[in-house]
Amino acid sequence: MQNNKKNAPQFTDYTTLVWSIAFGVICFATHIFICNFTEADPSLTGLILLAVYVAAVSILSVSVYRYHKLRDSAEKSLSANTNAIRDLIAQVGTPMLLSDGNGKLVWYNNSAAETFLLGDSAIGTSMYGICDTTEEKLVTATAEGGTVSVIGDRSYVITCFKVRTPVKNRDDVRELYLTVFNDNTDLTETRDKMERTLPVLAYIVVDNLEELTQYVRVSYRQATGEIESVLKGWAESLDGVLREYGRDRYVLIFTREKLNECIKDKFSILDRIRCIHLTDDDNNTPVTVSMGISAAPVSSEIFNLVDIERNALSALDLALQRGGDQVTLKTENGIEYFGGRTKNIQTRTRVRARVIAGQLCSLITAASRVIVMGHRNPDFDSIGACVGIARLAMHCGVECRIVADQSNENFIVSTERLRGLADYEHIFIDGARALDLMTPSTLLIIVDANNFSILEAPEVAENAKTIYVIDHHRQVGEMPEAVVSPPYIDPAASSSCELVAEIIEQCVPTGTLQKEEANVMLSGIMVDTKNFTRTTGTRTFGAALFLRGEGGNSEVARTFFDSNFADYLAEAKFGGDVVTYKNRIAITKSEGTASSADRVAAAKAADKLLSVRGIDASFALVDVGGSVNVSARSNGKINVQLILEKLGGGGHFDSAGAQFSGTTLYEAAERLKSAIDEYLDNNKE
Repeated sequence: MQNNKKNAPQFTDYTTLVWSIAFGVICFATHIFICNFTEADPSLTGLILLAVYVAAVSILSVSVYRYHKLRDSAEKSLSANTNAIRDLIAQVGTPMLLSDGNGKLVWYNNSAAETFLLGDSAIGTSMYGICDTTEEKLVTATAEGGTVSVIGDRSYVITCFKVRTPVKNRDDVRELYLTVFNDNTDLTETRDKMERTLPVLAYIVVDNLEELTQYVRVSYRQATGEIESVLKGWAESLDGVLREYGRDRYVLIFTREKLNECIKDKFSILDRIRCIHLTDDDNNTPVTVSMGISAAPVSSEIFNLVDIERNALSALDLALQRGGDQVTLKTENGIEYFGGRTKNIQTRTRVRARVIAGQLCSLITAASRVIVMGHRNPDFDSIGACVGIARLAMHCGVECRIVADQSNENFIVSTERLRGLADYEHIFIDGARALDLMTPSTLLIIVDANNFSILEAPEVAENAKTIYVIDHHRQVGEMPEAVVSPPYIDPAASSSCELVAEIIEQCVPTGTLQKEEANVMLSGIMVDTKNFTRTTGTRTFGAALFLRGEGGNSEVARTFFDSNFADYLAEAKFGGDVVTYKNRIAITKSEGTASSADRVAAAKAADKLLSVRGIDASFALVDVGGSVNVSARSNGKINVQLILEKLGGGGHFDSAGAQFSGTTLYEAAERLKSAIDEYLDNNKE
């Protein structure tokens, strides 16, 4: 009975009471209306309306009763499910913490208690100190869907979820944060092990053994055996496999873990090879090797061994074109260089010049037009090399144009007599005109530059389908796909004019070169060798002798170097601000004269400082129209090219340059000093 009464419909629900009263009022009003305006029997009408009222209230009461019963059942079910879920989460092996907006612990499961050694007193304390994390990490985890953190000796992926829960007895919600710690230590260790064992392929070439044995009384086989012994010992230390695949050529296979060790010690194997001397005289030229190394990427689950091998060969070519005695490493992060401490020796032969000449002539004759281009702010070497290639194209019967800045002082001086020839009346054009002349069958020949960002008209190179490069600077990076491989880059050559002169000598009959052309090319050799006192070899004098035989006159070429009054003023600005850095490096600065002579003056100032006793390298900085230009010179003991390469420049072992934009002279000097410090730290004797 009690249960029946408890479950019976009650008129305590506010909504039910309101509707009951409303029905009563409606029925009463209806009864009055019928009695006053109709002839119906009042008693009968009242009974009918009473029956309708009772039926309506009964239906409403039953509906409310069923609603309460379903709601109570749902609340009981939800409460039971909530308790079951809470018990399940408490037993889950993944640590979970529930905190408020201030990082105070509200709840945690059993796994979190065991992992972070939490007791009953942990509720209300800060979770950041408990789990050795920070608020920033949790914010990152919330925004990015997870972040990795190392807690103790375990690695966790932390994921944070925002939870909104109603506040009891209040029309408000509370924001809580559920932090989940997924242990991925085993996965991380497996991934690290896989990355450590990824394959690395290295191609190794002995640079100069054959040339050295021509001048030293030593057995070639004995020297080869000594070098191979050092390489085998190095391979064993790397747990790698070394095999010889050609004369003085080796291939080495080892792992990424050992590669990281080599990077850490900056490939000290280069120094060990360099310590090999073919005689007891320690002053002779050391033996050097070049390496091209490619590693399987750690960021990819799939790698291609063919691509690794191809990248290693490409890296080797890059190391050789940069002068040898170095390692070029290609990874998914880009290209890195190690070594390069030895000055290049000339290894070029007439055989190679003849092969290059034949290849270049074939490319020219197959083209519909030839466009030749050097670098911006051209010197006599760039202009002379362009002129030499133009004469070669004319000899092959192919139309040729030279892209040049015709307002440049060096261009005006060196081509004054040349432009009087009929062949050169319309040969010089600007970049816009060159773009109009470009067709798929046009051959673009770039001289005295391999960094495409410093070309006279980079947009021309971007639109060329076939490009051939002739340069004597160390290669600074990979070439575009349009460049014919391999490019003719020889850092051991004194100048680009020297390379072009040898090519012309091999494939053009004697007397074809005009004396005006020979003078411009001779001036190119003279400017880069400082009148045959720097970076010269037998091939340099051979090229100069050829140009002399073609009518070149060193006295005429020397007149190109005469200074005007603006040059004198620009040079005078240097010398007042000179400092000696590290007791062996001279640095001078100039605010400049806002003229084109500033760049040339910087080069002359660097040359002059190098003549000071005890100075191994000199750097001259000048402000040219808001950008800072740097000219560097070395006596062969310091590789200024490696120093300026860190600052975006390049050049030769003993002659290099760079340019800074949007910086002051002081800031540029500080960046230069940092690059010098890094170079000296990496190349300690």
